[in-house]
Amino acid sequence: MQKTIPIYITLDKKRIPSSFEKNKSDQYLINYAIPLNSRFVTLGFETEKHIQYVKTIVLDTTYMDLQFFPESGELIHGLPSLLGVKLLRYDGRGMPAAGTITNNKDRCLLHLKQTELGMGSVWLNHADSNEKYIARILSPSRNNTTPNLSLAGGYCKRGHFICKQNGTENQVERPFQYIDMDSIIVRASCRGIIYYDLKGRLKNYAFEYSLPSNALPEGIINFTLMSHAGIPIAERLYFNERAESRIRISGITDKQAYTQREKTQISLEIKDGDGLPLPAHLSVMAFNRSQQGTIPDLRQDILSYFLLSSDLKGEIENPGFYFSKNENHFNDLDALLLTQGWSKYNYTRDDVAFQFKPGTLFYSIR
Repeated sequence: MQKTIPIYITLDKKRIPSSFEKNKSDQYLINYAIPLNSRFVTLGFETEKHIQYVKTIVLDTTYMDLQFFPESGELIHGLPSLLGVKLLRYDGRGMPAAGTITNNKDRCLLHLKQTELGMGSVWLNHADSNEKYIARILSPSRNNTTPNLSLAGGYCKRGHFICKQNGTENQVERPFQYIDMDSIIVRASCRGIIYYDLKGRLKNYAFEYSLPSNALPEGIINFTLMSHAGIPIAERLYFNERAESRIRISGITDKQAYTQREKTQISLEIKDGDGLPLPAHLSVMAFNRSQQGTIPDLRQDILSYFLLSSDLKGEIENPGFYFSKNENHFNDLDALLLTQGWSKYNYTRDDVAFQFKPGTLFYSIR
């Protein structure tokens, strides 16, 4: 075993190289003074056999990470925008909270209210790159925190999609800044398959097109706005829910209760959305539901994996929650896509900031 081992200590994003010697018990005793206000400390080292090891230790368990995700990329100066909001605990799990967003004059502009998984959305009526926005979160465990919310001042060829639900009609809009009569393409794709390339010209700074929801598969739909040359400009994920198209599986047992190892007969019936029988290959798992609590309703299953988790980066906390059919079902799904499905494109900005009138792209899904 090597006598001295190099160790890298990272405190508040500052990497500090150091080294420690082996003691008489063949152990490396790390003795390093850590400032009281440090939230995390990360230790990393590499052995003489080039095996690397990294460990992060949480020092402040009241730490909160508040994140903002402007819809489809960036906030645009002078345009309204939907903001996805995500609040995480020190261990990376979502946490519910309430708070406000104020401007530099301490005027309250928005009220924040997160779901039990720490996600939500707020509508900013007018984004101003000259303003300084402050988010304040109230938590039972600590006083207010005030992270800054910075704005990006886009000025041309940049916009974002807005997805919302209006009764039984789902509508996708897009505020934008474009020259009148510019040609654009709106691409609708799902799981890597392109279903539609909707081409058109802007008239009065708007583009409208209607598409029935049954023309697209169930799951995450990727709407990509492209220039006439096919260059992506903005992107928005949208969940196209078609519960009526799902397979229906029902089962009936021959008895209400069984003794241990008693033979059990189950009659299974598989039908499509129209009630017609379907052939299927099935496997069955039995467990004691009373001992599982709410875990079976929240954990990953076939439905949540194929329709949600397989299309999003990172781990989804309690994926079954988004199919629980609560009253905020659509909003919860949309908040997840606004945050964990967020993306933006880097594009070449012109040297001169041209001023274009804002408009809206209306995209209806019935």
